[in-house]
Amino acid sequence: MGRRKAVTLQNPIYLCGLLLAFVSTVLASQIHVNIDDPVYLFLDRLTTAGLLPGNLNDTRPFTRDKVAGLLLTVHEKRAELNRIDRAILDEYLADYRMEIYPSQKHFQIPESGNHFFFFRSLKNMKTGFRNVAQWKDNREKQHLLVYEKEDEIVWVDWSEALRMESKNGSYRPLNRDAIYLSAQLGEHFSAYFDGIRYVQYNVNNYTELTEDYKGGFSQKPKEEMVDLQGFDYSNAYIQVSGKYGLFGMGSEPLYWGNSPNSLILSDNVTPFPFFSWQKSFRQAQFTFFHGSLLPKEFERGSTGEKIFCKKYLVGHRWEMLIGKRFNFGFSELYIYGNRDMELAYLIPPIMLWPTQHNLMDRDNATMAVEFEYLPWTRFKFYGTIFLDEFTTTQIFNDYWANKQGVQLGIHYAPWKVSTDFRLEFTAVHPWTYTHKYFYNSYTHNGVDLGFYDGPNSRLWFFENQWWPGKRLYAVLRYRHLKHGTEPLPEDHPDYFPIGSNSNQNYDNRNEALDYKTTWLMGEIETIDEYQILVTYRLRKEFFLDWGFKIRAVDGTTNRYFSFQIRFDY
Repeated sequence: MGRRKAVTLQNPIYLCGLLLAFVSTVLASQIHVNIDDPVYLFLDRLTTAGLLPGNLNDTRPFTRDKVAGLLLTVHEKRAELNRIDRAILDEYLADYRMEIYPSQKHFQIPESGNHFFFFRSLKNMKTGFRNVAQWKDNREKQHLLVYEKEDEIVWVDWSEALRMESKNGSYRPLNRDAIYLSAQLGEHFSAYFDGIRYVQYNVNNYTELTEDYKGGFSQKPKEEMVDLQGFDYSNAYIQVSGKYGLFGMGSEPLYWGNSPNSLILSDNVTPFPFFSWQKSFRQAQFTFFHGSLLPKEFERGSTGEKIFCKKYLVGHRWEMLIGKRFNFGFSELYIYGNRDMELAYLIPPIMLWPTQHNLMDRDNATMAVEFEYLPWTRFKFYGTIFLDEFTTTQIFNDYWANKQGVQLGIHYAPWKVSTDFRLEFTAVHPWTYTHKYFYNSYTHNGVDLGFYDGPNSRLWFFENQWWPGKRLYAVLRYRHLKHGTEPLPEDHPDYFPIGSNSNQNYDNRNEALDYKTTWLMGEIETIDEYQILVTYRLRKEFFLDWGFKIRAVDGTTNRYFSFQIRFDY
């Protein structure tokens, strides 16, 4: 018999075709809002202030039409806003002109045309520079290229940033450049991609990678005369939407959690590819995704190339509004690998706990329960319990397999002043996120998917945000972190891990400590971190960012300073 190419779930072209065929009858789509967009901070504050009751805002990214709908809800209550918040709201309403006023053209497009391209003519360049050079209230952001015709929209944007960073008085420059394309093609299909590159110049012996680095590949060219180091990332997705929900395939950051220090899915890692489905109901939302991760460990092939085994992450999440003041969330996230994708895990509503049992209990099974309670206007209490293969008979004992994380916080947002305050406590038990198989650790390329400091950690976190004007934002943060580390170095003959790193193998633990595993183990490292960040929007497309941080580790203090000029056109 002749050889026939198998149609399997491992074929990404087949998966993409299956996805598009399945959703060919759905109706609408919207572009995603980057999870770092400051609009999330504004909406979260107004939710706590009582102006957005029932807002389920703990699964990001949002779509632009969801954000536009929330802004319109606030607009209906603008009489309750203070002067600064009304001005901030008006700027956001202008930026979401496409969703709120779809019959209006982008201001760059001439009356008789349907597009604008900055480099098309000298006249366009002069107009663009003139608009950049002046501030105009409630003007939509410019684009390098904008095309709008009936139900088709394409935006191309370009961003540059020049930054000066210092550590204890040693300075170095860094630059970041990026290109973005956003498209809505017809009523129900949207697409997006970006490419972002960072280059830091390692001078004055300041060589540690900048905080923008999230793991993965970095390059340090040997042939360069200047000691520099670079890394780059790319995000992309395609999406179809309609009455059956949002169906997508992409590679972009996903954030699940009600805290800036999420235990579930945080923005610690490089983007990973996934396909997803999300459906919103009247007072609930369901989210499913299946993604591909990269294990930390690898082997070398016969020619020296790195060979990684397969690693996958599957998750689903329910968020529900219970009454007017209480939100509830439940998530399951399972990591498996060293085999092909499991068909059972590709069924969005399936319960993962019994499913993995029937797959012979080989996978890293985790779940999380969250709540948000707004007992009074302006106050929000929230919390998360993260459970990782816990043992019910030992749940109140110092047992090693009580792999849990607990987080509790309070958020206060007054009406009269554009500010908010947050106080939060987090504790993550040793061995949480770990597994006996390296490809099942709760990591991507060795970096934690959940809490940024991993297991064997305890954090007190305080944050105070201020909006002194619509063009000025400032935040003060304090972190008091305790992290347990191994009492012996790895090369010591009596070394054993104590569950302080998500990549550790729990089969290598010291079993004499199985019933003596407290919430903090080993040598305790104490980190105090004080941080101030300020952003000023000099022009619509120009930003100035300033940051200062003091980081003290067991008495050793380092001081960091940064100043950045950011251009986003």
